[in-house]
Amino acid sequence: MSEQYDNYIYEHKSNVGKAYTWLLEHHLIDGNYYIMLNLVNSHDASKFSEEEYNAYDTYFYGNNITPEEQENFNAARLHHIHNNPHHWEYWVVAQEDGGQQILEMPKQYAIEMLCNWWSFGFKSGNLYEIFDWYNSHKGILLHPDTRAYIESLLNAIHEILCAEDAGAAQNLLQNKVDTVNDTGFELIDMPELPQEQAEDSMQPKELTPEEDMQINDYFTDELIEKTAEELLTGKQMLIGSAFGDYWLIQVNERGENISKNGAGIRINAAVKRRLEHEIEKRGGIVSDPLNPENNN
Repeated sequence: MSEQYDNYIYEHKSNVGKAYTWLLEHHLIDGNYYIMLNLVNSHDASKFSEEEYNAYDTYFYGNNITPEEQENFNAARLHHIHNNPHHWEYWVVAQEDGGQQILEMPKQYAIEMLCNWWSFGFKSGNLYEIFDWYNSHKGILLHPDTRAYIESLLNAIHEILCAEDAGAAQNLLQNKVDTVNDTGFELIDMPELPQEQAEDSMQPKELTPEEDMQINDYFTDELIEKTAEELLTGKQMLIGSAFGDYWLIQVNERGENISKNGAGIRINAAVKRRLEHEIEKRGGIVSDPLNPENNN
């Protein structure tokens, strides 16, 4: 195993997380996409697989690549594309007549793809470089709807970056939410709730002392470790309800709720902190669906 390659993977995953957090904090991602946190945490997990790890390590950090090592890398690259839907090649279907069909990417994978591209800007410190990179990669094949969505996000990113550099970010974002619709990116004014109503809507639904104790007893250290692992691999999601409380739900590979009877498991603040600590130990990203300003 190469420490240099390991460090690259961990740094890349961290920068993908920074790109995702930026989009979240600037309201460019639909708030319903809680599945994104799990996708980001499990991003490029296949690079640690037997099919990919050594081939990638040798290709990027070895010396004098042999034809056999090149062939091994090509096979590993193909394995990576086939197992990671955030790559646009995953959605290109070769036809028997020599043609190809380009499928529309689900938005969560399109967002992950954009974060993957933009991660290198967070590494270099130049968040603008993605625009030149995208314009110079005309060979990327995207479904027209996917391309429109990606370009609307890129346009929004550019607008906000320019505004922030001009010191106008606060005026741009105040009392507005960013959304993407059929006509592209636009800013929509959001009505403000009366102060009392807004405060009431953010009040958590309190647990009784007995319920609080039961939750703490139920989540043993072993269960915390298992749950953290499933959050990182996308088998579970942490969601927030309208009452300001937190729930764990089981999900399938499409992000659909498969919890028993549609209900998840409620957790308290102590368990949430333990899960966050365990996720951070594993190099994951902790994101708060109810309070995105607290996300790291």
